Amino acid sequence: MPKHVLKILLIFVCCSILLAPVKSAYSDTILGTGTSIQTDGKTGHGVLSINSVTYQAPNLAIEMGKIVKISGDIFVGTEKSKLSLSGTKIKDITYEFTGFVIGKSGTEYVKIVLYIIGANPKATSSPIQKTVQTNQIELVVKSFDKVIVGYSYGFSVKAFDKKLNPTGSYDQKVGKLAGVNISVVIKDKNNKILKTFNGVTDNQGYYSDSERIVNYLPSVTYHVIFNATKSGYLSDSVVKTVYVQPNSR
Repeated sequence: MPKHVLKILLIFVCCSILLAPVKSAYSDTILGTGTSIQTDGKTGHGVLSINSVTYQAPNLAIEMGKIVKISGDIFVGTEKSKLSLSGTKIKDITYEFTGFVIGKSGTEYVKIVLYIIGANPKATSSPIQKTVQTNQIELVVKSFDKVIVGYSYGFSVKAFDKKLNPTGSYDQKVGKLAGVNISVVIKDKNNKILKTFNGVTDNQGYYSDSERIVNYLPSVTYHVIFNATKSGYLSDSVVKTVYVQPNSR
């Protein structure tokens, strides 16, 4: 084969490889809704909410320092995944982490906020001990459980201090939390994200929004995941379902 023809073929092959679609080895998961990790500074345990999945973390290895590292096995029932995170303190007991969760479905990139409790060393020269903030958000949600194609799905939420509203009463007057970050995700049965909302509660602890149901399959149930986070408070999550009914007109 002439050299100039071979050269043209090699250039064509290289361009085809470079222009081919690339499938990422991981998918972004930004859920800032982890919960708390109890630790003695070396080991820890707790519960993690990642991509709206709740993991039990009974025995984690933790390296405290300017950069905090967390690793170990996490479980959903008996199904085991590997966790590897590194992060820094944002404020008080609040830390922001990035890393990976490796499970049977592959590797997910994780960005998450966790509350690490008990990480501060005991004072040796002063009897004064620092009080750890362990307040909890109580997220109360009102939403439709059925909606017709072509109409709107609406919801409203209120955020409370759980100590002041332990029963989760939506109409309670006291204990409302302003400035709570609310994220809402609508997913189909295949865990595909169809719509997201993000907002902040007002001075009455209130936030609401709606979505017109157009590109949703009828006669199907969808999951709606509500998450609430606020610095100094343990986060809270609520999962609702909505059944999309066909339009009979």
